[in-house]
Amino acid sequence: MEPPLYLPYVVETETKMPSPLCHSRLRLSLVDAAILLCLLLLLLNLVTRRGTSLSAQPAPPLSITTPHGTLSLANYRNHVVLLDFFASWCLPCRISIPSTERLYRRYHRRGFEVIGISLDNQPSQLSAFLRNTGITYPAGLPVTGDILKTYQVQTIPLLILVDKQGRLRWRQEGLGLLTERQLEAQVQTLLKE
Repeated sequence: MEPPLYLPYVVETETKMPSPLCHSRLRLSLVDAAILLCLLLLLLNLVTRRGTSLSAQPAPPLSITTPHGTLSLANYRNHVVLLDFFASWCLPCRISIPSTERLYRRYHRRGFEVIGISLDNQPSQLSAFLRNTGITYPAGLPVTGDILKTYQVQTIPLLILVDKQGRLRWRQEGLGLLTERQLEAQVQTLLKE
């Protein structure tokens, strides 16, 4: 008798080769994680960003050209003045302008002024922006380019408070979630001085 013929038992295993879809899901999740991390860092920056008190040194001269003529910071002695450096193309600036407008309307009668200093290149860009946003405080283009260097404008929006004696008192670079509340507290303090 012949021994039984044993055929090798072949187990077909399904080898799972990573499909391109799996890799793209992995990449997508890494991209999602990177986006989430960036958003969290941005949110942390927005929450922790705070204005800083300044040493009350005299504010450098500042003049802007508005649609209604030339305006100078020197004309606002005995007023608390907020210098708002912005640009029409700057999204954080567009977000911060409504709160600046609210503060202006709330405290204007008590001696609070806002001067908007635009970094736009063309007067026509600024004029269209002012019409579309409904800004009621004066805003214009710097008369000279050295204003940006003099006020150390590196980030916009940039908010600088000048007291009634024409001294620099508070500075906020960029947009923060608590900016309006902090700015209002500073304005109230300076109006009482």
